[in-house]
Amino acid sequence: MATELTTSNVLTAWVGGSHAHGLATADSDIDVRVIVMPTREQILLNSASMLEENKSHDVLSMMPINFYEGLIGGNFNLLEAFSINSKYVLLDDFFLSNIKYGITPESLLTKKALSFALDNARKVLKKLRNNHSLSVVRANKFSGEVLRLLTNIEVALENGYWPTVNYVNLDEVASVRSEGISIGYLEKKYFSVEAAFEASSLPEVISVPVLGKLKDNYIHVMTRVYEQSSGYTQEDLNSRLAAFKKGLSE
Repeated sequence: MATELTTSNVLTAWVGGSHAHGLATADSDIDVRVIVMPTREQILLNSASMLEENKSHDVLSMMPINFYEGLIGGNFNLLEAFSINSKYVLLDDFFLSNIKYGITPESLLTKKALSFALDNARKVLKKLRNNHSLSVVRANKFSGEVLRLLTNIEVALENGYWPTVNYVNLDEVASVRSEGISIGYLEKKYFSVEAAFEASSLPEVISVPVLGKLKDNYIHVMTRVYEQSSGYTQEDLNSRLAAFKKGLSE
């Protein structure tokens, strides 16, 4: 029987997490990001908003407005959709291709986004420092995630965009996920990256012209959703996900 990943029709779905980051191992979960299609009634009643995480199936579902607002709010996880390898895009009924039209990953990088990433790194560091019951495997995974976030920030500050795959530090992060590293090293790294972040000249938020373009793209997408799109079905998503899993084993 097919797994029910979402109860709504799908506009876009892609694989995120360790697979998209180039860090997956044989036992890695497959994290799926899904943008579901709102109904006409939800659009007209201004209730087309939803953000749900199905942890048992590693699925994060949202509606277009949540994706749009997440980009504006500096959600670095959503920025990855602008530079992700196409092989990780499972389905796209025009949403992702249209929302990105005329917008570069560089134009979306802000201090707000990097602050969000730093905050995530700090929270995971706190778990490592305070939770002494973590298994070695889980502690190593957390350590790897902290290092990934911190080195991604360094790369973003140097290159001007948030990388989905950080090729510069990929082997180092993979090694930490497997073998671990001292919390002291990670904390020292955190403070060094934080200082570089504070000294950077990045804009605090997305510029007005880029924000205007993003808004125009969103309106265009939602007009198409309202007028004509039926999206993909649950069966379509299950089929593409099964094909993706099969490709991993070949």
